[in-house]
Amino acid sequence: MADLIESARAILSVSERRMEATANNVANLTTPGFKSQKLYSDAVSEASTLAPSTVEKSRVDLTQGKLSKTGNPYDLAIGGAGFFRLAGANGNIVYSRQGQFHRDGDGRLVNAQGMAVQGADGDIVLPFANAQILGDGTVLQDGAAVGRIALFQPGDGVETRALGGSFFALSDAEEVKEVQLHQGMVETSNVALADEMVAMMEAMRNAEGGAKLVQTYDDLIGRAITTFGQR
Repeated sequence: MADLIESARAILSVSERRMEATANNVANLTTPGFKSQKLYSDAVSEASTLAPSTVEKSRVDLTQGKLSKTGNPYDLAIGGAGFFRLAGANGNIVYSRQGQFHRDGDGRLVNAQGMAVQGADGDIVLPFANAQILGDGTVLQDGAAVGRIALFQPGDGVETRALGGSFFALSDAEEVKEVQLHQGMVETSNVALADEMVAMMEAMRNAEGGAKLVQTYDDLIGRAITTFGQR
């Protein structure tokens, strides 16, 4: 009897996590550079979904999103591996594939939150507005190189940890050797709405199954009480 209610609890817990992950993915369907979150239990056999240790964990799906033209010369899309490294005023470092940038009052290339895009030697600074950014990350002003945008990827065995939206944390990052950038474009979210709808329906069916187990448990307990009460 205890195993029955424990199985129901585990099924309902997994279903709840799946619903939360799906809801977050759908909410970021139009967020440039967003990477969908997948539960570990989605990628292993169903027999292991009852193990509570697998319910709490998720992974980031780093599949490439589609590239969309914007016409903004400061927008950049990454083709292939890597993240932009962004530095905040407080020194905090985050990583992102959201390439919607602009030039601030100091000429720095920054995102909407004011975090500066990092190059091989620090902040990318554009002295003038007519910058050209080559595919390898080299920044040209009037034909002269003034910097190079660097991309970074997690080191071997390092987990990419989601911070919310299109921002990520890497405990150890290494520079990407072959940079592929596309000026005037952004990478869209890699969320597939159809897949998320299927995942949501599966989670709902699993939740219904867990609820039926709870109902079965209640019925068995009720019958047992009735039987013993008649003796």
